[in-house]
Amino acid sequence: MVVFRTAYQLNLQKVKMKKALFHLIVLLALFFTTWFLLSRISFTTHFNLKEFSREQENKIGELIWDFFRQTEKEIKNDSIRVMLDDLMTRIGTANDIDSDSIKLHILSSSEVNAFALPGNRVVIFQGLIRDCENPEELAGVICHELAHLEMDHIMQRLMREIGLGIILSAGGGNAGTEIIRQAAKLATSTAFDRAQESEADSIAVIYLNKALIDPVPFSDFMKRQSENDHEYSKSLEWISTHPDSKIRAERIRKMQSKNKNEYKALMSLEQWNRFRELSLQSN
Repeated sequence: MVVFRTAYQLNLQKVKMKKALFHLIVLLALFFTTWFLLSRISFTTHFNLKEFSREQENKIGELIWDFFRQTEKEIKNDSIRVMLDDLMTRIGTANDIDSDSIKLHILSSSEVNAFALPGNRVVIFQGLIRDCENPEELAGVICHELAHLEMDHIMQRLMREIGLGIILSAGGGNAGTEIIRQAAKLATSTAFDRAQESEADSIAVIYLNKALIDPVPFSDFMKRQSENDHEYSKSLEWISTHPDSKIRAERIRKMQSKNKNEYKALMSLEQWNRFRELSLQSN
């Protein structure tokens, strides 16, 4: 009798295990079937998420740009605009970028800086134009900022540091102004992480090559900036989220060494110096 019960219990245990295994298989089948069906649905199309996101980005970009428009002086000169528009058309046509959608602004500031804003805005400081020795250097910086836009680095950073809802809720009053000021400060700083900066540099080299613009001057510009860095910042580069300019310059040259294109000059040195002088005189 004892032997019979033991065998019965063993058989019962096997039946339970088979049922459990069957239920597991069914659950897995349901999971993967559901996952497959959901993967076939274009949520961007059905729920207009892409359009919603673009609308939000444009709104955030406009809010931040309004802050700069009120606190900084924008340079508006038809001759300068023509050169920049020609440059953007060349880059855009070669890289399937709608150059008309890019809004280029020049601010009257001696700071050597450029940054991108949500809503396809690229802002250039007078000091950057002053420090660029040729138009190819400026083209390299612009391509770098376009890459930040393409990879959505700015929005990722703003959402991580401030939050999308907080920025969009910034209306009037001191609190709203402070939020936009904080967003503007983040946008103008160079504190992208290493991966984002390296990615933007790599994409910039691709953009330049496709537009038949030599990327080496972009590397030269970065190297020159490294020579202006404070020594203490170089010694702390290994713990910084922002890569040292010299290392970036070397990386750009290494990437470029694989390309053997015949590049076309954007303009003569005389034309560039005239453009640079004109942009510095426009205050």
